[in-house]
Amino acid sequence: MSVKPYSPSSLWLIFSAALSTIRAVGHFSLIIGLIVLASTASGCRNFFSRGGLGQAVTVAQVETRKTAPTMTVTATLNASDTATINFPQDVRVEKFAADVGDEVLKGDPLLHLDESELRTQLHQERTARREVQARTEKNQYLLEHRSELREAGKMSDIQSTGIEKEVALDEAELARVDADIAAIEHALSQTTVPSPLNGMVIKRHVAPNETVGAEKPILELVNVDPILATFHLDADEAGGIAIGDTVKVRIDELGGETFDASVRFVGPELHLPDRTFAVWAIIPNPERTLKLGMRGFAEFNSTKEHDVYVIPASAIVMQRNQPHLFVIEEGIARLRRVVVKSITKQEAVLTGGVTANAWVAVKGQEDLADGAIVDMRR
Repeated sequence: MSVKPYSPSSLWLIFSAALSTIRAVGHFSLIIGLIVLASTASGCRNFFSRGGLGQAVTVAQVETRKTAPTMTVTATLNASDTATINFPQDVRVEKFAADVGDEVLKGDPLLHLDESELRTQLHQERTARREVQARTEKNQYLLEHRSELREAGKMSDIQSTGIEKEVALDEAELARVDADIAAIEHALSQTTVPSPLNGMVIKRHVAPNETVGAEKPILELVNVDPILATFHLDADEAGGIAIGDTVKVRIDELGGETFDASVRFVGPELHLPDRTFAVWAIIPNPERTLKLGMRGFAEFNSTKEHDVYVIPASAIVMQRNQPHLFVIEEGIARLRRVVVKSITKQEAVLTGGVTANAWVAVKGQEDLADGAIVDMRR
Protein backbone atom coordinates (compact mmCIF):
# COMPACT_ATOMS: atom_id res chain seq x y z
CA MET A 1 0.00 0.00 0.00
CA SER A 2 1.49 3.37 -1.01
CA VAL A 3 1.19 6.30 1.37
CA LYS A 4 0.85 9.66 -0.26
CA PRO A 5 3.70 11.89 1.05
CA TYR A 6 2.97 15.24 2.63
CA SER A 7 3.86 18.39 0.72
CA PRO A 8 6.20 20.97 2.36
CA SER A 9 3.23 23.29 3.00
CA SER A 10 1.34 20.46 4.75
CA LEU A 11 4.32 19.74 6.98
CA TRP A 12 4.61 23.41 7.96
CA LEU A 13 0.94 23.39 8.98
CA ILE A 14 1.50 20.28 11.13
CA PHE A 15 4.46 21.85 12.96
CA SER A 16 2.60 25.12 13.44
CA ALA A 17 -0.38 23.29 14.95
CA ALA A 18 1.90 21.38 17.32
CA LEU A 19 3.58 24.57 18.56
CA SER A 20 0.21 26.24 19.10
CA THR A 21 -0.94 23.23 21.11
CA ILE A 22 2.16 23.40 23.35
CA ARG A 23 1.64 27.07 24.09
CA ALA A 24 -2.07 26.62 24.80
CA VAL A 25 -2.34 23.51 26.96
CA GLY A 26 1.08 22.65 28.35
CA HIS A 27 3.24 19.51 28.67
CA PHE A 28 0.53 16.82 28.63
CA SER A 29 -0.69 18.04 25.27
CA LEU A 30 2.92 18.30 24.16
CA ILE A 31 3.27 14.55 24.71
CA ILE A 32 0.05 13.86 22.78
CA GLY A 33 1.17 16.19 20.01
CA LEU A 34 4.53 14.43 19.74
CA ILE A 35 2.76 11.05 19.44
CA VAL A 36 0.56 12.38 16.65
CA LEU A 37 3.56 13.93 14.94
CA ALA A 38 5.51 10.69 15.21
CA SER A 39 2.66 8.84 13.52
CA THR A 40 3.15 11.00 10.43
CA ALA A 41 6.84 10.21 10.18
CA SER A 42 6.31 7.29 7.74
CA GLY A 43 4.42 9.62 5.43
CA CYS A 44 7.26 12.13 5.54
CA ARG A 45 10.16 9.75 4.98
CA ASN A 46 10.45 10.43 1.24
CA PHE A 47 10.43 14.15 1.87
CA PHE A 48 13.25 14.05 4.45
CA SER A 49 15.30 11.35 2.76
CA ARG A 50 15.44 13.43 -0.40
CA GLY A 51 16.20 16.65 1.31
CA GLY A 52 12.60 17.83 0.76
CA LEU A 53 12.69 17.18 -3.03
CA GLY A 54 10.72 13.87 -3.25
CA GLN A 55 11.61 10.73 -5.22
CA ALA A 56 14.12 11.32 -8.00
CA VAL A 57 12.93 10.42 -11.52
CA THR A 58 14.34 11.08 -14.95
CA VAL A 59 11.84 12.75 -17.28
CA ALA A 60 11.40 13.38 -20.99
CA GLN A 61 9.05 15.67 -22.88
CA VAL A 62 6.31 14.26 -25.10
CA GLU A 63 7.01 14.82 -28.82
CA THR A 64 4.13 15.42 -31.23
CA ARG A 65 4.27 14.15 -34.82
CA LYS A 66 1.90 14.27 -37.76
CA THR A 67 1.30 10.92 -39.36
CA ALA A 68 -1.04 9.24 -41.84
CA PRO A 69 -1.46 5.87 -40.14
CA THR A 70 -2.02 2.49 -41.69
CA MET A 71 -5.61 1.61 -40.77
CA THR A 72 -6.65 -2.02 -40.19
CA VAL A 73 -10.33 -2.93 -39.73
CA THR A 74 -12.41 -6.11 -39.97
CA ALA A 75 -14.06 -6.82 -43.34
CA THR A 76 -16.66 -9.24 -44.72
CA LEU A 77 -17.10 -10.46 -48.31
CA ASN A 78 -20.49 -9.89 -49.96
CA ALA A 79 -21.96 -10.11 -53.46
CA SER A 80 -21.27 -7.11 -55.68
CA ASP A 81 -24.76 -7.46 -57.17
CA THR A 82 -27.91 -9.47 -56.43
CA ALA A 83 -31.26 -10.13 -58.11
CA THR A 84 -34.50 -11.91 -57.21
CA ILE A 85 -36.81 -13.05 -60.01
CA ASN A 86 -40.53 -12.59 -59.25
CA PHE A 87 -43.69 -11.19 -60.84
CA PRO A 88 -46.50 -8.84 -59.76
CA GLN A 89 -49.11 -11.48 -60.66
CA ASP A 90 -49.42 -15.27 -60.37
CA VAL A 91 -47.37 -17.14 -62.98
CA ARG A 92 -46.75 -20.75 -63.86
CA VAL A 93 -43.15 -21.74 -64.58
CA GLU A 94 -43.07 -24.07 -67.56
CA LYS A 95 -39.35 -24.90 -67.32
CA PHE A 96 -35.99 -23.54 -66.20
CA ALA A 97 -33.14 -22.67 -68.52
CA ALA A 98 -30.68 -22.25 -65.62
CA ASP A 99 -30.47 -24.05 -62.30
CA VAL A 100 -28.66 -23.63 -58.97
CA GLY A 101 -24.89 -23.31 -59.46
CA ASP A 102 -25.15 -22.25 -63.11
CA GLU A 103 -23.28 -19.11 -64.16
CA VAL A 104 -25.12 -16.80 -66.53
CA LEU A 105 -24.43 -13.61 -68.40
CA LYS A 106 -26.78 -10.66 -68.44
CA GLY A 107 -29.53 -11.46 -70.98
CA ASP A 108 -29.13 -15.23 -70.84
CA PRO A 109 -32.47 -17.10 -70.45
CA LEU A 110 -33.33 -18.18 -66.91
CA LEU A 111 -36.81 -19.69 -67.23
CA HIS A 112 -39.87 -19.97 -69.46
CA LEU A 113 -43.38 -19.09 -68.32
CA ASP A 114 -46.49 -21.05 -69.28
CA GLU A 115 -48.40 -18.88 -71.77
CA SER A 116 -51.70 -20.70 -71.29
CA GLU A 117 -51.83 -19.69 -67.60
CA LEU A 118 -51.10 -16.07 -68.52
CA ARG A 119 -53.68 -16.01 -71.28
CA THR A 120 -56.33 -17.37 -68.90
CA GLN A 121 -55.46 -14.61 -66.43
CA LEU A 122 -55.57 -12.00 -69.18
CA HIS A 123 -59.07 -13.15 -70.24
CA GLN A 124 -60.29 -12.97 -66.64
CA GLU A 125 -58.88 -9.50 -66.11
CA ARG A 126 -60.37 -8.17 -69.36
CA THR A 127 -63.77 -9.57 -68.37
CA ALA A 128 -63.45 -7.92 -64.96
CA ARG A 129 -62.53 -4.65 -66.62
CA ARG A 130 -65.67 -4.62 -68.75
CA GLU A 131 -67.79 -5.12 -65.62
CA VAL A 132 -65.97 -2.37 -63.70
CA GLN A 133 -66.16 -0.05 -66.71
CA ALA A 134 -69.92 -0.53 -67.01
CA ARG A 135 -70.44 0.10 -63.28
CA THR A 136 -68.23 3.18 -63.41
CA GLU A 137 -70.15 4.68 -66.33
CA LYS A 138 -73.45 4.06 -64.56
CA ASN A 139 -72.34 5.71 -61.33
CA GLN A 140 -70.84 8.65 -63.20
CA TYR A 141 -74.23 9.22 -64.88
CA LEU A 142 -75.97 9.11 -61.49
CA LEU A 143 -73.46 11.61 -60.07
CA GLU A 144 -73.94 14.04 -62.94
CA HIS A 145 -77.77 13.88 -62.71
CA ARG A 146 -78.34 13.35 -58.99
CA SER A 147 -80.16 16.69 -58.47
CA GLU A 148 -82.72 15.90 -61.14
CA LEU A 149 -83.10 12.31 -59.99
CA ARG A 150 -83.60 13.39 -56.37
CA GLU A 151 -86.29 15.96 -57.35
CA ALA A 152 -88.04 13.29 -59.40
CA GLY A 153 -87.97 10.92 -56.42
CA LYS A 154 -85.75 8.43 -58.25
CA MET A 155 -82.77 8.81 -55.84
CA SER A 156 -82.83 8.97 -52.07
CA ASP A 157 -80.77 11.45 -50.06
CA ILE A 158 -78.58 8.59 -48.85
CA GLN A 159 -77.87 7.45 -52.41
CA SER A 160 -77.16 11.03 -53.45
CA THR A 161 -74.64 11.52 -50.63
CA GLY A 162 -72.80 8.24 -51.27
CA ILE A 163 -72.56 8.36 -55.06
CA GLU A 164 -69.30 10.35 -55.06
CA LYS A 165 -67.59 7.70 -52.96
CA GLU A 166 -68.91 4.96 -55.28
CA VAL A 167 -67.43 6.71 -58.32
CA ALA A 168 -64.06 7.11 -56.60
CA LEU A 169 -63.98 3.43 -55.67
CA ASP A 170 -64.91 2.41 -59.22
CA GLU A 171 -62.15 4.55 -60.71
CA ALA A 172 -59.58 3.09 -58.33
CA GLU A 173 -60.71 -0.44 -59.18
CA LEU A 174 -60.51 0.34 -62.90
CA ALA A 175 -56.93 1.62 -62.49
CA ARG A 176 -55.92 -1.55 -60.61
CA VAL A 177 -57.38 -3.83 -63.29
CA ASP A 178 -55.65 -1.84 -66.03
CA ALA A 179 -52.32 -2.25 -64.20
CA ASP A 180 -52.86 -6.01 -63.89
CA ILE A 181 -53.67 -6.29 -67.59
CA ALA A 182 -50.53 -4.34 -68.50
CA ALA A 183 -48.38 -6.61 -66.29
CA ILE A 184 -49.81 -9.78 -67.84
CA GLU A 185 -49.37 -8.45 -71.38
CA HIS A 186 -45.77 -7.59 -70.53
CA ALA A 187 -45.20 -11.09 -69.16
CA LEU A 188 -46.68 -12.60 -72.33
CA SER A 189 -44.23 -10.59 -74.38
CA GLN A 190 -41.38 -12.00 -72.28
CA THR A 191 -42.30 -15.57 -71.49
CA THR A 192 -38.58 -16.29 -71.71
CA VAL A 193 -37.18 -14.46 -68.68
CA PRO A 194 -33.59 -13.15 -69.12
CA SER A 195 -30.95 -12.74 -66.42
CA PRO A 196 -30.68 -9.11 -65.23
CA LEU A 197 -26.96 -9.49 -64.36
CA ASN A 198 -23.76 -11.46 -64.83
CA GLY A 199 -23.67 -13.95 -62.00
CA MET A 200 -24.68 -17.29 -60.57
CA VAL A 201 -28.01 -18.86 -59.64
CA ILE A 202 -27.80 -19.61 -55.91
CA LYS A 203 -31.39 -20.55 -55.05
CA ARG A 204 -34.50 -21.91 -56.77
CA HIS A 205 -37.78 -21.64 -54.86
CA VAL A 206 -40.16 -23.59 -57.16
CA ALA A 207 -40.23 -26.64 -59.40
CA PRO A 208 -41.07 -26.77 -63.12
CA ASN A 209 -44.81 -26.62 -63.90
CA GLU A 210 -45.48 -25.01 -60.53
CA THR A 211 -47.63 -21.90 -60.11
CA VAL A 212 -46.04 -19.08 -58.11
CA GLY A 213 -47.98 -16.39 -56.25
CA ALA A 214 -47.61 -12.69 -56.94
CA GLU A 215 -44.30 -11.21 -55.66
CA LYS A 216 -43.12 -14.63 -54.51
CA PRO A 217 -39.44 -15.38 -55.33
CA ILE A 218 -38.65 -17.85 -58.11
CA LEU A 219 -34.87 -17.58 -58.52
CA GLU A 220 -32.09 -15.73 -56.67
CA LEU A 221 -28.84 -14.67 -58.35
CA VAL A 222 -25.60 -13.12 -57.12
CA ASN A 223 -22.52 -11.70 -58.78
CA VAL A 224 -19.24 -12.68 -57.07
CA ASP A 225 -16.85 -11.47 -59.78
CA PRO A 226 -15.97 -8.94 -58.66
CA ILE A 227 -16.75 -9.66 -55.02
CA LEU A 228 -17.33 -6.92 -52.46
CA ALA A 229 -15.33 -6.37 -49.25
CA THR A 230 -17.41 -4.31 -46.83
CA PHE A 231 -16.12 -2.62 -43.67
CA HIS A 232 -16.84 0.34 -41.40
CA LEU A 233 -14.67 3.28 -40.33
CA ASP A 234 -14.94 5.70 -37.43
CA ALA A 235 -16.31 9.16 -38.13
CA ASP A 236 -12.89 10.83 -37.77
CA GLU A 237 -11.68 8.85 -40.81
CA ALA A 238 -14.25 10.54 -43.07
CA GLY A 239 -11.53 12.41 -44.94
CA GLY A 240 -9.06 9.54 -44.92
CA ILE A 241 -10.45 7.37 -47.73
CA ALA A 242 -11.99 8.05 -51.14
CA ILE A 243 -13.48 6.20 -54.11
CA GLY A 244 -10.68 4.70 -56.18
CA ASP A 245 -8.27 4.20 -53.26
CA THR A 246 -6.52 0.84 -52.99
CA VAL A 247 -7.21 -1.39 -50.00
CA LYS A 248 -5.39 -4.59 -49.05
CA VAL A 249 -7.83 -7.30 -47.90
CA ARG A 250 -6.37 -10.19 -45.88
CA ILE A 251 -8.64 -13.26 -45.68
CA ASP A 252 -8.41 -15.46 -42.57
CA GLU A 253 -9.97 -18.56 -44.18
CA LEU A 254 -7.31 -18.52 -46.92
CA GLY A 255 -4.36 -18.53 -44.53
CA GLY A 256 -4.04 -14.76 -44.49
CA GLU A 257 -3.72 -14.42 -48.28
CA THR A 258 -3.95 -10.77 -49.34
CA PHE A 259 -5.97 -9.36 -52.26
CA ASP A 260 -5.98 -5.89 -53.81
CA ALA A 261 -9.34 -4.10 -53.68
CA SER A 262 -10.51 -0.77 -55.09
CA VAL A 263 -12.87 1.43 -53.07
CA ARG A 264 -16.21 1.63 -54.89
CA PHE A 265 -18.48 3.27 -52.30
CA VAL A 266 -18.01 5.53 -49.26
CA GLY A 267 -21.17 5.80 -47.17
CA PRO A 268 -22.83 9.25 -46.98
CA GLU A 269 -24.19 8.79 -43.44
CA LEU A 270 -23.07 7.69 -39.99
CA HIS A 271 -24.52 4.58 -38.38
CA LEU A 272 -25.51 5.01 -34.73
CA PRO A 273 -24.69 4.38 -31.96
CA ASP A 274 -21.06 3.58 -32.91
CA ARG A 275 -20.83 6.57 -35.33
CA THR A 276 -19.25 4.69 -38.21
CA PHE A 277 -19.75 4.84 -41.96
CA ALA A 278 -19.72 2.00 -44.52
CA VAL A 279 -17.06 1.43 -47.18
CA TRP A 280 -17.25 -1.05 -50.06
CA ALA A 281 -14.21 -2.20 -52.05
CA ILE A 282 -14.31 -4.54 -55.07
CA ILE A 283 -11.92 -7.46 -55.59
CA PRO A 284 -11.55 -9.31 -58.93
CA ASN A 285 -12.59 -12.93 -58.38
CA PRO A 286 -12.40 -14.76 -61.72
CA GLU A 287 -11.46 -18.10 -60.16
CA ARG A 288 -14.23 -17.82 -57.53
CA THR A 289 -11.61 -18.36 -54.82
CA LEU A 290 -13.27 -15.80 -52.61
CA LYS A 291 -16.58 -16.91 -51.12
CA LEU A 292 -19.53 -15.00 -49.75
CA GLY A 293 -19.32 -14.53 -45.99
CA MET A 294 -15.54 -14.90 -45.70
CA ARG A 295 -14.02 -12.58 -43.10
CA GLY A 296 -10.67 -10.84 -42.82
CA PHE A 297 -9.03 -7.45 -42.48
CA ALA A 298 -8.99 -4.40 -44.75
CA GLU A 299 -5.79 -2.36 -44.54
CA PHE A 300 -5.10 1.00 -46.16
CA ASN A 301 -3.00 4.12 -45.72
CA SER A 302 -5.26 6.91 -44.54
CA THR A 303 -4.75 10.24 -46.32
CA LYS A 304 -5.86 12.05 -43.18
CA GLU A 305 -3.10 13.31 -40.91
CA HIS A 306 -3.32 12.40 -37.24
CA ASP A 307 -1.50 13.70 -34.19
CA VAL A 308 0.52 11.00 -32.45
CA TYR A 309 2.63 11.35 -29.35
CA VAL A 310 6.12 9.89 -29.18
CA ILE A 311 7.92 9.04 -25.91
CA PRO A 312 10.83 6.82 -24.85
CA ALA A 313 9.61 3.24 -24.58
CA SER A 314 10.94 3.04 -21.01
CA ALA A 315 8.14 5.39 -19.88
CA ILE A 316 5.53 2.65 -20.31
CA VAL A 317 4.58 0.74 -17.17
CA MET A 318 1.98 -2.03 -17.11
CA GLN A 319 -0.88 -1.83 -14.63
CA ARG A 320 -3.52 -4.59 -14.73
CA ASN A 321 -2.22 -5.64 -18.16
CA GLN A 322 -2.84 -2.17 -19.56
CA PRO A 323 -0.17 0.36 -20.65
CA HIS A 324 0.24 3.38 -18.36
CA LEU A 325 2.81 6.08 -17.68
CA PHE A 326 3.47 8.79 -15.10
CA VAL A 327 2.87 12.37 -16.20
CA ILE A 328 4.66 14.90 -13.97
CA GLU A 329 2.51 17.94 -13.16
CA GLU A 330 3.97 20.60 -10.85
CA GLY A 331 6.24 18.08 -9.15
CA ILE A 332 3.48 15.48 -8.65
CA ALA A 333 3.41 12.10 -10.47
CA ARG A 334 0.04 11.37 -12.10
CA LEU A 335 -0.66 7.86 -13.38
CA ARG A 336 -2.31 7.86 -16.81
CA ARG A 337 -3.56 5.03 -18.99
CA VAL A 338 -2.39 5.46 -22.60
CA VAL A 339 -3.30 4.12 -26.05
CA VAL A 340 -0.22 2.61 -27.74
CA LYS A 341 -0.24 2.49 -31.54
CA SER A 342 3.22 0.94 -31.86
CA ILE A 343 6.28 0.36 -29.71
CA THR A 344 9.95 -0.50 -30.30
CA LYS A 345 12.90 -0.85 -27.92
CA GLN A 346 13.56 2.87 -28.28
CA GLU A 347 10.21 4.61 -28.50
CA ALA A 348 6.47 4.24 -28.11
CA VAL A 349 3.93 5.94 -30.38
CA LEU A 350 0.71 6.88 -28.58
CA THR A 351 -2.67 8.02 -29.89
CA GLY A 352 -4.20 8.95 -26.56
CA GLY A 353 -3.65 9.43 -22.84
CA VAL A 354 -1.10 12.24 -23.02
CA THR A 355 -0.91 15.79 -24.35
CA ALA A 356 1.72 17.62 -26.37
CA ASN A 357 4.82 18.80 -24.47
CA ALA A 358 3.88 17.02 -21.24
CA TRP A 359 6.71 15.66 -19.04
CA VAL A 360 6.71 11.92 -18.40
CA ALA A 361 8.85 9.75 -16.12
CA VAL A 362 11.23 7.51 -18.09
CA LYS A 363 13.52 6.25 -15.30
CA GLY A 364 13.02 5.70 -11.57
CA GLN A 365 9.23 5.40 -11.83
CA GLU A 366 9.11 1.68 -10.98
CA ASP A 367 8.11 2.31 -7.35
CA LEU A 368 6.12 5.48 -7.92
CA ALA A 369 2.55 5.81 -6.72
CA ASP A 370 -0.08 8.08 -8.16
CA GLY A 371 0.21 11.46 -6.43
CA ALA A 372 3.81 11.03 -5.21
CA ILE A 373 6.12 14.07 -4.97
CA VAL A 374 9.06 13.72 -7.37
CA ASP A 375 12.38 15.37 -8.04
CA MET A 376 12.45 15.87 -11.83
CA ARG A 377 15.81 15.19 -13.48
CA ARG A 378 16.55 15.31 -17.18
